[in-house]
Parts: sequence; C-alpha cells; structure tokens
Amino acid sequence: MGVANVMYKQKILDGINEIQSVFPVKLLDYFGFELIREDNINTYLSRSLDTFPPVFLPVFIYEGNTCAIHLEPGKTWQECTWVLLEYNSVNPVYISSSFEYLPFALLVSPLNRGKVFDEIWNFVLDLKKKCKDTTFPAKETIKAQKEKWLQCMAGYDRYNTLLKLEAATQWLGIKESKDKVEQLYNQFPDDTYTSAAIAIIRHKIQYGNPVPAALKVLKREIPFGFYWIEWAGGGDSGPELLELIRPIALQYQSQDNPFLRLQHSPYTEPETAGILREIAFEFKEEGDDETALNQLRNSMYIAGRHAQAKNRRWYMDLVEQSDRVENDCLAAQLAYYAAGVIQLAPCH
Repeated sequence: MGVANVMYKQKILDGINEIQSVFPVKLLDYFGFELIREDNINTYLSRSLDTFPPVFLPVFIYEGNTCAIHLEPGKTWQECTWVLLEYNSVNPVYISSSFEYLPFALLVSPLNRGKVFDEIWNFVLDLKKKCKDTTFPAKETIKAQKEKWLQCMAGYDRYNTLLKLEAATQWLGIKESKDKVEQLYNQFPDDTYTSAAIAIIRHKIQYGNPVPAALKVLKREIPFGFYWIEWAGGGDSGPELLELIRPIALQYQSQDNPFLRLQHSPYTEPETAGILREIAFEFKEEGDDETALNQLRNSMYIAGRHAQAKNRRWYMDLVEQSDRVENDCLAAQLAYYAAGVIQLAPCH
C-alpha cells in the first residue's frame, strides 16, 4: 500500500472513529452492531464497491451487511443519510435522512426487529443527546405505533421524503395520489424525490408542466429508488427512477442542453455510464461542479449494476470532482482510498 493510501486510510478511520464514539456501547451491543476497524474496513468497503460508487462510508457491520453514511461534499457527517448496504443487493436501504433522526429509526425501523423499547430506551436517549435538540416522542407514544413503522418514520423524520411519499399515497391510485404529491412537493420544492414524483404524476395525468421538475432530478445524484410507489411505474433503484424521468425531462430541450446526449440512451443500459461521464465534463467546463459530480456518481451506479465500475480512472475523476465541490472532503478521501482496494472486490 502506497504512502498516500496509508494516509487516506487513517483519515477515513479517524472519521469513522469520530462517528462511532457518539454511540453508547450497550446500544451497539443490543443491535449487534460490530465496528468497522482497520482490520476489516478493506473487506466491507471492497464488498460495497462491487455494486456501489465509493460514496458510502462504512461505519458498522449489521448481520454481515454494512451500515453506512451516504457522503455528500458540503455536508457534515451529521447531515448525511444513513443506509444499510445489504450484501448482493443493488439498492441501498434508507434508514434515516440524517443522524438527527437515527435514534428514532433505531426504535421503530425494521432494525429493531423485536420492537423492544424498555431495555434500550435510556441508551437511545443518550444517543439523542448527541443530536440536535429536537422534540422526541414519549416512549408510550412510540410503543403504541410500533406496528406502523413506515408511518412513524414518515411523520418524525422531516426529510425522509421517500417514506413520506409512500405513507401519503399507499394503496392509492395515481389520480387519488395527485393532491398528496402536490402537497409534499409544495412542502419540499427542492427535494429530489418530491420533484421526481411531481414530474411523473403531472406527465401521466397530463396537467401542469412536468419538465422543470424532471430536469432538476436529472441534475441530481440518485442513490435510491421509489421502492413501493406503484403508481409511479417502477423505479425501484436509482437508475430505474432516472429512466422514468429521462423522457419527461428531455421534452422540448434546446440543442445546447448536455442531457440531450441521453435522448436514445436509457439509464438501465451499461453504455449510458460513459455518456454520463461526458455530460459531467460538460458541466465541469461550464463551472457547475456539483452537477458534474452528480453525473459522475450516477454513471458509477449504472456501471456497478453491470459489473463495470472497477475502473481506477473513474475513481480518480470522482476524487478530483469531489475536491472541487469541497476541498479535501471525506468523500474525496474515501474515493481515493477505494481506488486502491477495488481489486479486492469480488466479481459478479
């Protein structure tokens, strides 16, 4: 291992240790969370790289899977989404929108399979003290709703718009979902997933203008799909969701729009990964570094689904572009270190 990679490994481990240190040991023991350490980080990071871009920072091991943070340049780790990367799955499982809502997720999400409260309540409250000072529901209130975890998380986790969309439109047809989706879009007009939902529903029902919201989505990174929103027509994974949006967004676009390169290139095809890289470099030349980074990340999600993501050059481009968004950020450090361990990842 080169000197630079050793240095980056230590920076990453320091970041992971900082995160782990806020968790009560007894809470970790209850859930069976094992720590990511120097002696196992290569194993779990390289395993995730078989499918995903190097954007998920591994923190804990849970039943052989990886509990990780989705790193975004410009955000602190406390602001980043928590996910579960299940082995041999191409879809990250959304746990909470940020650290602030993770203690609640540990109580009501499927991670707490036995739905035990009394034994862990004080440990969860200890963890909550490390978060922002927001109102936490009473224990009896949570226990009374323990069978309705989706509604619980959707109601408490302010920015978990994926679950909010699901909870609001569950069992409804597309026409019955219209007002619910509009309401959530008005509440979160800049959110990627409410924008995707409004673009799809406006396009399908043929009202309003779906194109601006759809274009907004194409410019974003899409690590997650809609999962259970049947009226949307699929979109279980990030690439599949982008493919629902692509034909909507590309209506009536001028010839200078970089996304026109996707006119005949579905997000579900491996060749589209290379086209997204070309689009990324166009946005980079225009000075839109954030959109350029998002396109590089999306290209690697697509490549990973087709076992084509183990390209060191792609990783180093991700390092450079992450640094352009936030200099020497943890996301860039992780991508650099990952470039040195991709050969350890198993093949499909």
